[in-house]
Amino acid sequence: RFTSEEHLKMIIDRYATYSGSDPRRAPAPLLTIPFIESAFGAWHITGGIAQLSTQLGGRARELGVEINLNSPVSEIVIENGTTRGIKLTNGNLIKSDVVVANADAKLVYEKLIPKSVKKAKRERKKLKKLTPSFSGFSLFIALDNSKISGEVPKLEHHNIYFPKDYDAEFAALFEENMPVADPTIYISAPKDSEMVPNEKSESWSVLVNAPLH
Repeated sequence: RFTSEEHLKMIIDRYATYSGSDPRRAPAPLLTIPFIESAFGAWHITGGIAQLSTQLGGRARELGVEINLNSPVSEIVIENGTTRGIKLTNGNLIKSDVVVANADAKLVYEKLIPKSVKKAKRERKKLKKLTPSFSGFSLFIALDNSKISGEVPKLEHHNIYFPKDYDAEFAALFEENMPVADPTIYISAPKDSEMVPNEKSESWSVLVNAPLH
């Protein structure tokens, strides 16, 4: 409503897709993302985003935190309305006064919390009313430019290629539940020497929106 510039509208719409939302119906608070980017800048972690978990994990271990990887959880154990811990798929019980679940809410309430827990029943009803987000198709490409014939396009860190009919993309995703015939293509091509073996190589992350599953 606040701008008539069509290209600016297309950029604004992209931010809603970060959460898998339809920009035609998404709430305006999602625009806090471009506000933060414009106010504070967009930052890149040297070595790629995976370094964030590596560094956080290292710091947590230094402070005495025990991290258990490859330990699937089968249940959040609740007794008399109180959390008692988690049960792993191997049957082991890890006792705890507090459980923080960072998984998808639907998975937590339908798969991890027992159906007998009355408080969770109310949350499951809410989740059934929600519109699921759409999905995405990703490619992670390692380029060796020394073996490529012809000119390799010089990309910026962030690149967005819009289709001729932008609205058709969201009609396909939300109304037809079909792959997009002419999708918007996002390519991240950071100039980061820590992500490539030599100066003739590039690391690309390519993303297009896709219908749910």
